[in-house]
Amino acid sequence: MLSVRKATIEDIDTIMDIYASAREFMKKTGNPDQWGSSYPPRALIEEDIRGGICRAVCDESGIHGVFALLEEADPSYEYIENGAWPDDGPYVTIHRIAGDGKVRGVFACAAGYCKQYARNVRIDTHARNVVMQRHIESNGFEKCGTVYLANGSPRIAYQWTAEPENEYVKNLYRIEFVVTLACTGKCKHCQNGDPVRTSEHIAPRDAERAIRSVCAHYPIRSVLTFGGESLLYPETVCAVHKTASECGVPVRQVITNGFFSSDRARMESVAKALCESGVNDLRISADAFHQETIPLGPVMYFAGCAVKYGVPVSLQPSWLVSREDENPYNLRTKEVLQAFASLHLPVCPGDVIFPCGNALKYLNEYFDPEKAGYSPYEEDPADVRSLSFLPNGDVLNGNVHNADILDIIKDYRP
Repeated sequence: MLSVRKATIEDIDTIMDIYASAREFMKKTGNPDQWGSSYPPRALIEEDIRGGICRAVCDESGIHGVFALLEEADPSYEYIENGAWPDDGPYVTIHRIAGDGKVRGVFACAAGYCKQYARNVRIDTHARNVVMQRHIESNGFEKCGTVYLANGSPRIAYQWTAEPENEYVKNLYRIEFVVTLACTGKCKHCQNGDPVRTSEHIAPRDAERAIRSVCAHYPIRSVLTFGGESLLYPETVCAVHKTASECGVPVRQVITNGFFSSDRARMESVAKALCESGVNDLRISADAFHQETIPLGPVMYFAGCAVKYGVPVSLQPSWLVSREDENPYNLRTKEVLQAFASLHLPVCPGDVIFPCGNALKYLNEYFDPEKAGYSPYEEDPADVRSLSFLPNGDVLNGNVHNADILDIIKDYRP
């Protein structure tokens, strides 16, 4: 999975090799003049590193891309012809971006990172750099006109603007997929009520398309898949997070009860697939409620497989009344968590059960009757910060099977 960090002087040789590879690629694809045979020079990149503007795009195997992130106004952008900048507000600029060609998604990762810095991101490229133009445009940048470098050389100028097309969705930063309502447990605290028998699940292709569209227009920082039991459909889960990774989304989270199969080979293959798709936050629901009907053995085996393949795993318990309350369910939850001690997994704060669904039916004596149906997780419909897709494709007031997600967002009203 790709991520971005500041480059250090120890990275310089690898970075210069990446630039050399990029120059060769440009020559082979009809763009020999943009960087010639020596741009950018080593001294410039060392200066970028010392100035704290050089960024490395990395995965666990090393550096695969590099770029400069400039937060000051670029003098080359003061004059633009054959067009105009869509927004004259503060912006950051991407310069000197290159990849080694060994992994996909370097540009998307870099662009996603930069979109966290400002409402406007600018970049320019050579008219012959058709490959870069495709990357830029596919990541939501708008062609704005022509700018000129200090030496007079023309460049095609682009800008991405975080467009709050809809005032109610201007703070959007997260995408969630309820992959399926089908579940392998029968939990007393489940907000969805009793489990349903259904094969309905979100279609991978629709999910991928929605993620790419939304990420191209909004600075998405997190993508979550859950359920039901989301890993009953691991192909969908992996497709979602692979796309999120390619789009530069920094947090790619899965919530699971860990019991989607009794086949150890299947559990191991899913753990490996989660790793390969870029999941970097796997949370396993483990507590008194899940373990009433879900056996610990398979869950612990799956958790071990995920750890083996390098997926960050943590336990996410549900607490009754409060995390501190000494009721029988919380005491049992502490016992369940202790059973995972040999795996040395961190324990998240978890969540406190609210009076809804099965919890209202089976645990009613623990709740204030005046708060029945209350959920602390409901968003203000006039300030949507998370898009939540249901298994049938419903989202906001529309459905992605029938309409484009950006049109749904644009037309949304509370």
